[in-house]
Amino acid sequence: MKIKELLKENDKKYFEASTGNRKVLFYVYEFDHSYTMQEIEDGFKYAALPEEGITNGPLLIYQLDIYKFGSFLKSMYMSIWDYLTFINGINNIPTALKMAFISQEDHHFYIACENNDSDSMVTRGNMQVVEKYVTTITDELRKLLHKDFSHVEAYY
Repeated sequence: MKIKELLKENDKKYFEASTGNRKVLFYVYEFDHSYTMQEIEDGFKYAALPEEGITNGPLLIYQLDIYKFGSFLKSMYMSIWDYLTFINGINNIPTALKMAFISQEDHHFYIACENNDSDSMVTRGNMQVVEKYVTTITDELRKLLHKDFSHVEAYY
């Protein structure tokens, strides 16, 4: 197993772990503790990697929680920011897109917007940014997920 740090963004550090022929994207929050690479590696190694996440295939991202008594990986919805940054490799994506999560149902996907951090709150301006990007990536996500796009919703 090999773990590589990808990016530090505010209180979040993003990593990619290579386990056999599988790559796993995950992040760790560092609100009150700055983790060493050894703590990250041990936390990931001892956390149970779920067989299935709440999203499929290339849109799978996990949150690693590390405690004194153990560590856990939770399946999370990938945001448009995560997708464009880590899957498409595009830099300088607007932080407003961190609040736009790619959510999936059985036969469709939608974008669910909710407050994420101080840079990506659900505001009129940030919703305009999300709507602009949704129109540019809908076809790409439709092909990737093999599902139809249904809508954008916001939780104020």
